[in-house]
Amino acid sequence: MGYKIDLHTHTIAAGHAYSTLDENMGVAEKKGMEIVAYTEHGPKMMGGPHQYFFNNLKVLPDYIYGVRVLKGIECNIMNSNGSVDCEDKVLRNLDIIGAGLHRVDGGFHPGSREENTFAVINTMKTKKVDFIAHIGNPVYDIDFVEVVKAAVKYNVAIEVNNSSFQTSRPGSTANCECVVKLCKEHGAFVCLGSDSHYCEDVGALELSTKLVKKYGISEDKILNTSKEILFQFLNSNGNLIRKGKVK
Repeated sequence: MGYKIDLHTHTIAAGHAYSTLDENMGVAEKKGMEIVAYTEHGPKMMGGPHQYFFNNLKVLPDYIYGVRVLKGIECNIMNSNGSVDCEDKVLRNLDIIGAGLHRVDGGFHPGSREENTFAVINTMKTKKVDFIAHIGNPVYDIDFVEVVKAAVKYNVAIEVNNSSFQTSRPGSTANCECVVKLCKEHGAFVCLGSDSHYCEDVGALELSTKLVKKYGISEDKILNTSKEILFQFLNSNGNLIRKGKVK
């Protein structure tokens, strides 16, 4: 049986995805998903939504077609200091906060190995994010040992992105293998995300699942294992921005 929690999805609001939230959740219901995180790209992504979009996620019901919707964001890491492209006052009302390196206007473009690594680690240090997205992207040279150690220290999950093994971020597979192996060695939390940009890909976690199983990541370190493990992590991981509890 596959995991019934998908922690990374997108809709037409991204500007480069092709399904609505309603379509996504309809597929999620069809596939028997229990929880889907709606993690639209941050406002600096070309064609992406304004901060008002994230501030207004509160109008969404907690359940759509019987599937729990986590209202979240995939922020863009903007500089080597670890700043992200969404204000704290908006982030604090979200259920789940991810951050990743993307080529965006005014953002953090690929730098040296040291610069890229500092950018990710400093983002973790802010204690504003719950997970780091697709760090296996070969466009950004990263010291994975140092990043995984920091993930353990600051209690931030490392995403194993299913899309990275398919059409997105070519050349990621070897890096993802290295990252997952290090997560096992150091005891880091991991999370699985489809990174779906089309509704039929919601819940597609097969390749990510295969990798975490290959390296023997224990179920209690995989946030997708159960609602209890996920919500305990989100509510106790030291996030300094989120106000209240995720239920």
